[in-house]
Amino acid sequence: MFTSAKGAYSKPVAQHGLALTLALMNDLHRRARASEWDSVQTGEMLYGKRVTILGGGGIAEEYARLIEPFGCTVTAVRHSSTPMPGADRTVPTSEFAGLLPETDVLFLASALNDETRGIVNAEAFKAMPNSAVVVNIARGPIIHTDALVAALQNDEIFGAGLDVTYPEPLPAGHALWSEPRAIITPHTADTEVQVVELLSDRFVENIRRRAAGESLDGVVSPERGY
Repeated sequence: MFTSAKGAYSKPVAQHGLALTLALMNDLHRRARASEWDSVQTGEMLYGKRVTILGGGGIAEEYARLIEPFGCTVTAVRHSSTPMPGADRTVPTSEFAGLLPETDVLFLASALNDETRGIVNAEAFKAMPNSAVVVNIARGPIIHTDALVAALQNDEIFGAGLDVTYPEPLPAGHALWSEPRAIITPHTADTEVQVVELLSDRFVENIRRRAAGESLDGVVSPERGY
């Protein structure tokens, strides 16, 4: 039996995801770079928006909890259709593409597997409203990078917040580095300062559970890849 830290880092990663979401919705990715007083005002409110969360684990649940005060309509897309806490509805991955035309915020928090690799591709971006934002705190290859660059350059979406990329790190001179519609953080959604105590708590709890003959937290399924 193997265990991992899955779920232990949910709070800091979901918090980072919310920070990226709000920054994008408020157009901070461009406003913060302004070198002069610009009269052009852009940006959207998160309140009442349609949020699609790809993934149904601890990070996805915590993100749904954090955005609850904004009154969003939340749809969770996960490996099974078992209801996810905090979501208004939960659907299987096979229904993902059909949700995109009605998605204002696409939050990626899923594992990387054959089902999710490249699932956010050129067709996905074209299906989304051009006011939509995409946030990825999961794995870089879930998004087709060249398709993302094209979508941003062609105004197919409003912006992208990425804590992960493909390739990672992005090479010097990559188009995303200079893309004004993108916010990129260097895979730092959970920092050492944030997670040491959380990981320690997981170790201690699993030792207690093992001694008591209870099931462990974070058990890995090799078949699912997480």
